[in-house]
Formats: sequence, structure tokens, C-alpha cells
Amino acid sequence: MDGILVSVWNVLEIEPTGEESAIKKAYAKKLKQHHPEDDPEGYQKLREAYDAALKQAKHIAAMPVTAVLDTEGEEDTEEADAYDDDGMWQDENWEEDADEIILPEIQQHPVRRFLEQVEELYENFPSRIEPESWQELLNADIVWDVEHSQSLKDGLIAILEDSHHLPRSVWLVLDQVFHFSSDKDGLLDRYPNYFVEYMLRQISGSMELHYDCFRSSALPDDLDIESYLSLREEAQERFIDGDLEDAIDLLDTAHEMFADDPDLELMRSKYFLAVEEKDQALSCLQRVIELSPEDWDGHWHRAQLLHDLQRYEEALADLEVLLQQEPQNKHVLSFAGCCHLGLGQAAETRQKMKLANEQDNMHIQTIVYWYAALNKYMYKQDPVKPADRRKIRLHNLSFWTIVFIRLSWLPILLYLLLTVFLDLPAIVTSAFLLILLWNLWKTIRTALITST
Repeated sequence: MDGILVSVWNVLEIEPTGEESAIKKAYAKKLKQHHPEDDPEGYQKLREAYDAALKQAKHIAAMPVTAVLDTEGEEDTEEADAYDDDGMWQDENWEEDADEIILPEIQQHPVRRFLEQVEELYENFPSRIEPESWQELLNADIVWDVEHSQSLKDGLIAILEDSHHLPRSVWLVLDQVFHFSSDKDGLLDRYPNYFVEYMLRQISGSMELHYDCFRSSALPDDLDIESYLSLREEAQERFIDGDLEDAIDLLDTAHEMFADDPDLELMRSKYFLAVEEKDQALSCLQRVIELSPEDWDGHWHRAQLLHDLQRYEEALADLEVLLQQEPQNKHVLSFAGCCHLGLGQAAETRQKMKLANEQDNMHIQTIVYWYAALNKYMYKQDPVKPADRRKIRLHNLSFWTIVFIRLSWLPILLYLLLTVFLDLPAIVTSAFLLILLWNLWKTIRTALITST
């Protein structure tokens, strides 16, 4: 029987056996030599041998000893005919071609069957981008089988490496089950580093690209969605790297394929802003908001561009949309005050700055715009008399001293308390002085900005 079963059992380096535990131990031992990342072909061969050995083990365990070997030690002809030349158990339900032996689905190893279901789900694009589809798939028993958890994780990541265009909501579902984000070091030791970093960025949302437009829009029949998503993602990477020329080429190609993607239009607007083509940038941002009326980035960037074009009322309209979404956003409140300042509306500026200051009383932009609003009408006053200049300087000095104290009162208080009860080492005093110097620099810088 050894000559007949040479392919399967030689791969595992064990004798033919009906004991599944022996097969699993041999597989675990060989898996260290054929890691999926380092030797994918060897891993695939080992995996197939392991699955086939488990199938054959059931038949071997069920066979009487006399049916395996006769008294002279020769192979039983009838049983030998049940195996092919590669040592694979033959059955009428098996199909065989020149490349591989295909088992009926019911006979497949559950890990392989699960991974095939992953691939099928990915190929079904409308279902692929819905987190509920993945939640349903991940409820399979094999996902929670500790014995197969590592091989399942290996197979899943191998698939995702080639098929990874998924919305963040799906990545979060995968992370909840496989805990990618909490096992960064383990992933880096086992899988390609570039892809581990990619997965973690998708989970964190730091480079999130949205998929909502593919739900609401009728996709063109001739759209190669995988090619489009690859172009969009590569353009994003090029843009982040500062390679603007390659980025716009990719963006233009993607735009010709599908023009109703807000993320794509937003990237195009950023390119046009970078090359000082403001009209083109404004057109792209308007398209973003047409496609997605509540898009936060679209309104924010358009408000900034409109402010630069001194179209303050239109900028305020965009900012009001954002304030409806986030009424206490200090950046939006502060920038709205800046737009009011551009319109000469000092009272409205102070109102917005007061609201922003309530959120963060150390927000530098709020301080700058508020101070400018307080001095709005000083530009129309007569020149200051020499006798009054000293008073003005003292007033400014007292104002910025108060600002400095507001920035530094807490570390000063902590330091004084510690010096009363403890003999502080020099390094603590040095750190305290650095904090004071940093706050002093911020105060002086703000004073210089408001004086110009």
C-alpha cells in the first residue's frame, strides 16, 4: 500500500493511518516548513494532502486489517483499485481533470469551503459592500473553531491580499471577529508588512474611501469595478506621496470610467487647488455636494475656497450646513467667525468666537480672530497720539500676559505644589521651563500675527 499512497502520505511524512490525530500533528509540523507567505505552492500542496489524508483516514479506519494486507504482505487488489496513481482515494462522486481533483462540496474541508464562500461573496459586488452580508457569513461554525482558527485566518488574509476593495464598515466587521487591530505585532511577524499596514489603515479609517455612490447610482454595464477601485486607490496613494502628475493621470482615467463618485471628485479638487486652478477646484467641489449633499469634506473645502475668493456669504452657507451636523465644532465656529469678519460683522464674529472659546479656550485661531474682531473699528480711528502710545503698549502687554497665564497656570500650580512637598530633580525643573518657554513662544507668535 505504501507505493500506492506515496503522494499524500509522503507529503505529510507519515505512514498511512486511520487516526486523525496523527494526521493533524503531522500537518502542524509540516506547516512550519511551508508558511503561506513564504511558500504558497508548498502550503497549497500540504493543505490538499492534509484534506485528502483525512478523507482516506475514514476509509482506512473502517477497513478490516485483512482487507488491507493479505498474509503474505501484498496489497489487496480490490482495495488498491480504490486509489489512483497519486494515492488519492477514488470515489464515484469525485471528478478529476489534468490539474486537480475536485471534491464534492459536502466532502470539502470546512476551512476550504468557508474560504470559497468568502470568494463568492466578494465576487457579488452589491452584497460585498454590505456589512450585513459579512456578518451572516462570519456566523459560520468554522469561524469559531479554535482548532482551525489559524489556517482560516491565513487563508482569509491570502484572499484579502488580492481582493481587498471593501468599505470600512466591512473591515470593522472583520476586525471584530479576527482582532486584526489588536494584534499588529503578530500580524507583522506572519504576513507581508505592507498589507498589514494597509488593513490597519482601512480599519482605522485614516485612508477611507466611501462606497455609498455604488449603492445609489446605476453602475454602467461596462464598468470594470475592480479596475476602477484600483485606480481610485492608487491615485489616493500617489496624491499622498506628492506625486501630483501621476495622481491626476489616474484620476482622469478613473473619471472617464465613472464620474459619479464624490471621493474621486474631492481628490480632483485637491489636485486643482494644489496647482492653483481654483475655478476647476470649485467646479469639482460643487459636483461633490451635488452627489452627496451632506458630505462634510465637500462643504468644508468649498467654504475654505470661497473664503479665499472673498465670497464670504457663500462660505458661511457651507459652514452652516456643517454646524447643523456638529454644532459645537470649534474649527467650524472659528472659521465662521472669520467669514463674518471678512464681511465686517464684528458682533457676529465675537458671537462665533465666544462659542468656539467655550469648546476650547486655548484654540489659537479663535484667539486670533476674536482679537481681530475686538479691534475691527480701530482701523478707522485717528492716529494715536504719542502720549497715548505708552498706555496702548501697557494694555497690549497686560492682555498677552493674561493669555500666557491662561496657557500656563496649570503647570505653574502643579510645579509649586510639588516643590513644597518634594525635592524635585533638575530634570523636572527643566521640563517645567520648557513648557513655559513653549507657551511663551505661542503667545508671542499670536501677538505678532494679530499686529500685522
